[in-house]
Amino acid sequence: MIENKSYNHLKKLEEEKKNLKGNNLNLLLGDLKMMTAYEMSSEWKDTNMMNECFNNFSWFDSRILKNIQNYLNADEVERSKIDYAYNTLFPKPIDIKDTKLNMMSLWIKSRIHYNNTFYPLQLSPYDN
Repeated sequence: MIENKSYNHLKKLEEEKKNLKGNNLNLLLGDLKMMTAYEMSSEWKDTNMMNECFNNFSWFDSRILKNIQNYLNADEVERSKIDYAYNTLFPKPIDIKDTKLNMMSLWIKSRIHYNNTFYPLQLSPYDN
């Protein structure tokens, strides 16, 4: 029974992997652009542009919404790997008081974690 469940899970992952085909990377890059634009708009105090950037995030992607809990439940090693990749892409610390910026940050980390499920990150030449 457990073997069958494990087999079904692997089969589901393989199907999802076939459907990715670069779409996840394009959405990640788009979200990073929107987050950067949001932050710049915040510095200029342009609330209309901030809202525009926030609303143009990939909130429609149900795969990432479902994966947020997986990211939050990941072990310390896996989370640190995802956080390292995130900090490489977006090195500036975010304002903890800005709820929308924190939401976007969590969404991007969840997207990186989701992608890591199919294409594991190799952050050093010594990673297995």
